[in-house]
Amino acid sequence: MVTSSAPTVREWQPAGGRHEHTLENAQIFSGHPSEEAALVPDEASSKTTLTARWQLPPEAQQGYWISCSYRDTALTMVRKLDRKYSTCMIRYKRNKGPPPGRLQTIECS
Repeated sequence: MVTSSAPTVREWQPAGGRHEHTLENAQIFSGHPSEEAALVPDEASSKTTLTARWQLPPEAQQGYWISCSYRDTALTMVRKLDRKYSTCMIRYKRNKGPPPGRLQTIECS
C-alpha cells in the first residue's frame, strides 16, 4: 500500500487527509522500467488464481527491475532486484473485476 499526500505551498494547507492506494499490478523489466523493456511472463491459471512467473537468467548486464502500480493513482514504485534472484512469481486472485484479478503475492527467489 502506498500513501499519498499533497505538498504544502505557502499560505495553503492540505485538507481531506491522506489517501491510501492498494497495490494493483506488478511487472518485471530487463533494465530500468524507463527503458520500457517489460518481460513477458509464463502464466498458469486455475478457476481462482492466475500465476505469472518470470525466469531471470544471470547474464542480463543491466539487471532486472520490478515496477509496482497502485489503484486510483498514477504513482508507480520501481526497484532494482538483487542479482541473487533467478525467478519472480506474482499470484492474482481472480475476481469479477478487471483482469488479471486482485494481486495476492509477489515472491522472488
